[in-house]
Amino acid sequence: MTDQEKAEQQRRREFREQNLWMPAREIALKAGIRADQWDVARLDLATQGRIDVDATGSVYVKQDGERSQMDVGHFFRSVYREMQPKYYTPPTADAIKESGGGKMCRKDFDQLDAVAKMQFMKTGGRVFD
Repeated sequence: MTDQEKAEQQRRREFREQNLWMPAREIALKAGIRADQWDVARLDLATQGRIDVDATGSVYVKQDGERSQMDVGHFFRSVYREMQPKYYTPPTADAIKESGGGKMCRKDFDQLDAVAKMQFMKTGGRVFD
């Protein structure tokens, strides 16, 4: 590999870091991925090839190898959360009560810690399957 090819490869790596992974990290953290899990999630995402960046620096979701119309934020808030819930901060009873008015599916309830479960139930929360 020539020096020019090495420089081009390095330039492409830096472009992806700056225009794909840095913005994707911010979006993912806002969607609830724990900061201490980002590196593992990033490896998982890179292996899957689920997100990419175009020549203009726009981050997008890939589906079946093609650009999807899905918003990257939506991908992290719902699709990836379903795929890899272990990377996300479990919801608190207060957050769920604020968003759903005291109802919670069993899967979300099971992710709460014992104190949050007790608090949710004491405030009249209901769990459904």
